[in-house]
Amino acid sequence: MTHRYKDSKFASDKFTGKVEIAAGKITGNQQLELKGHVKVAKADLKHKLDPAHVVEGLKERAAGTVNKKVDS
Repeated sequence: MTHRYKDSKFASDKFTGKVEIAAGKITGNQQLELKGHVKVAKADLKHKLDPAHVVEGLKERAAGTVNKKVDS
């Protein structure tokens, strides 16, 4: 599942990482490219562990369960 960081505090880290990946590929600098991959992975992990994201996921699952019960 792809997560979009709407107005997220982690969006800038992810964007910076993607820019570093692209710059590393263009220049042939593997260290810069790897640094970008680490930055993107770190932003994704921080986003997934963010309490607001966790609560939102729980609310969506609860709503899905309630909808299944109502529909049956």
